[in-house]
Amino acid sequence: MDSLVKEILSELEDHGTPECFGSSAKGGEILETTKSRKEQKQIQAFQCKEESREVTNNGLVSIQDGNITITAPRNNGKYPTIAPGQHVRVFVNGEEVSGTTVVTENDDVIVLPDEEDPEVDYVLEVDEELMNAHLSVRYKPGKKYKIVDSPPVEDLVITAKLDREIPPSRLDYCTVLEELVQKNIVYFDEQKIKKLLASGKNLEREKIAQGIYPTPPVDEEVEYIFQQKHISSSSGGNRPVKNVLSVKPGEVLAVKKPAVLGEPGIDLTGAVKDPREPKRVEIKVRRGVQLIEDGTKAVALIEGRPDVSNGYLSVFPIYDHVGDVTPETGDIEFNGDVLITGNVEDFMIVRASGNVSVNGYVANSKIYAGGNITVKGNIIGSTLFAGGMSALCKEICHYLNDVDIQLQKLVKAINQLKKKYGQKELPVGRAVKALLEKKFTKLPKLCVSFAKSMEQREEYEVLDASVKDLIDELAVTFYAYGPIRELRRMKDLLTLKKKVKEAIYFLESLANKHSSIYGNYVQSSTLVASADIIISGEGCFQSSLRAGNNVCIKGNKGIFKGGEVIANGNIQIVEAGSEIGCTTKLKTTAENSVEINQAWPGVEINVGGMKKTYVEKETNVCFFISEKKT
Repeated sequence: MDSLVKEILSELEDHGTPECFGSSAKGGEILETTKSRKEQKQIQAFQCKEESREVTNNGLVSIQDGNITITAPRNNGKYPTIAPGQHVRVFVNGEEVSGTTVVTENDDVIVLPDEEDPEVDYVLEVDEELMNAHLSVRYKPGKKYKIVDSPPVEDLVITAKLDREIPPSRLDYCTVLEELVQKNIVYFDEQKIKKLLASGKNLEREKIAQGIYPTPPVDEEVEYIFQQKHISSSSGGNRPVKNVLSVKPGEVLAVKKPAVLGEPGIDLTGAVKDPREPKRVEIKVRRGVQLIEDGTKAVALIEGRPDVSNGYLSVFPIYDHVGDVTPETGDIEFNGDVLITGNVEDFMIVRASGNVSVNGYVANSKIYAGGNITVKGNIIGSTLFAGGMSALCKEICHYLNDVDIQLQKLVKAINQLKKKYGQKELPVGRAVKALLEKKFTKLPKLCVSFAKSMEQREEYEVLDASVKDLIDELAVTFYAYGPIRELRRMKDLLTLKKKVKEAIYFLESLANKHSSIYGNYVQSSTLVASADIIISGEGCFQSSLRAGNNVCIKGNKGIFKGGEVIANGNIQIVEAGSEIGCTTKLKTTAENSVEINQAWPGVEINVGGMKKTYVEKETNVCFFISEKKT
């Protein structure tokens, strides 16, 4: 070994100094070639390796082409070890080892590389309705590994590397066909299946079969013709004003479109799938509307405003008052909507069961509306009451329901008396009188007391005339046992019962109506609304506002100075109070908030009983009660 090293070194010395390259214009710089440095490193490594081999007494183990060679140690040197690595199994003397094992030259060592067989998995899914089938295929190639060679070392971890992959066989069409037959599937796309399988690619829920779905039917439908009419609009003040849609007597309001039956389909097994039955509907009508042509059309009976509420079609009359409301024209009381093109002058009263719109101002007057109130001009020294009859309608409904139950029992009792009376004609008037005296004693008292209580309610004046007439009729009929005079026939009792039922339906449609007030400038006035109060102009001064929902004063100035706001919703104001400390109170419930861009001293906020009074000017105020953490 020493002679070999000397020979290599001598040969390198004979080549002399490494060749130098010519110097550049900047100066000659001698560079050692990369080749000579590499050769020196190889020689040094070779020397170290050979020297280590010469001095070691330890045993060695090597592997070449899968064969193990073991060299015994010398002079009590260390025995070599082997351990299985990735993708191999190692057997020593017939037993498989899993960890580091000492081996000798007498041991029988066998190394087996791993092999993985190719796999083909597939799933054929059919939905519960037997209308769709999907195929999923996963190809997994097989793998063959080869033992990695190793030079002699003292401790050897035997590993194997991937030698080659074995492609799996493609899924056979007959295999898929056989399973389709087992599932009784007769409708499928044969060409698509063959094409998918021929690609040899993995498949993820590919649709291979689909039945023929039934054609869905066309349900009966109510088409409201009046909703297709063009509604013109104009703008005035700070908000748009929508003109009221109106119809004339005899005009078709709604038609019922007939149903169309669906077509049957076929599932994957060839069974017929019937379509569902079409849904049937009816045109529901109330006041001002009549059904014709076997209930397939609804036409207007009166001129007015058509409306659909809770599925019922009605026509409400509209009163268009041209000019101002003055003592010369008289107060306005109307069961429907009122549009006033001019002003409402001093000390006038406007009552309407629907909406009230005023293009001018309202001064020192009162407006009561079952719907919304919109005033484009100023509101000064006036009282506006919008939709407050919601609670009243619910109260009257409750009363009339009690009356209806009593009338049902009264009719039943009369029929029983008729059977017992025999062949003679029963005197209905005297029979009703006797029943009221002995069994239904509460009914007369209920009707009379309720009528008297309604006379004390200011908002009662806004209610529809037919309802007020019915309440009066019930009181008069049952007062001092009047039925002996008023209800002489069974037909009279049934007619009264029908009126009660119709009134209940009508009031239910009004009970949940949310009515708002829209204005621009308010001074020294009282505004009450079952829904929102929205002031979009300069603001409110020394006024009282009560809203069932929100109050929003956010116009070009949005001022609320002096007075009180009580709301069941959120309160939003641009500027509250004044520099001189004008008392201004804002109150809402615990679930809502008060937001003010600028609050002056003297502003008092009450949210769910939590109060705060500002003593200094503050901006961007948002007052609310946070949720309690449990």
